[in-house]
Amino acid sequence: MAANNDSDETRRSVGLPPLVFMFTLDQVAAMLQVGEAKLKQHYLYYAHRSVGLQTPDQMYAVNVAPDGLPAEWRISQKEFVRFVKKKGFRLYDVSRLWG
Repeated sequence: MAANNDSDETRRSVGLPPLVFMFTLDQVAAMLQVGEAKLKQHYLYYAHRSVGLQTPDQMYAVNVAPDGLPAEWRISQKEFVRFVKKKGFRLYDVSRLWG
């Protein structure tokens, strides 16, 4: 954990924002205990692909694949936390609990 904090401090010292952690769809499906197909159909708003406005009950999915390759969707940690809090879950930062 300290290495990540050092990395974030180094990035800030040169004017860069901290790195954003991105979950894969199979990781999100496993954490929510739903099938990946159900996750894709009901809980995602695909950036630059979905029509209409994102609802609060959808996570914003970003394609990280280069142009010309099949889509590789990811969910940012911040977006995942927003979504589960909206659904009524309580999240705890383990690093704060155990030091």
